[in-house]
Amino acid sequence: MELENSQNNALAKLPMLKTGEYECGDKDDLHLVREKTAKKNDVKAKSLLLMALPNEHQLIFNLYVDAQSMFVAIKAQFGGNEATRKSQKALLKQTYENFNASSSESLDSIFNRLPNSL
Repeated sequence: MELENSQNNALAKLPMLKTGEYECGDKDDLHLVREKTAKKNDVKAKSLLLMALPNEHQLIFNLYVDAQSMFVAIKAQFGGNEATRKSQKALLKQTYENFNASSSESLDSIFNRLPNSL
């Protein structure tokens, strides 16, 4: 019984907030928070992009101001055009076919063929 009374008293003493009595922050404060969050996300994205690059290319791409422009530059540098991608794909397919062996082929012939394809 005492426990119930003490819980009811504790609940009764909680302050009730009235609407319209408190001011939210200025819109400028909200804008600053959003800017800060966007800047933090951009720094994270730039860091991830730089970690994905080989060491010799990091200094070149570190000069870009934001992650989006850095990504576009990386894509232009390493992505190539459609013809390049097609030729790389064909080369990978041929390498796979050279590496793949039929069940009737002997282990010696596979071994002799591999150094020529690499």
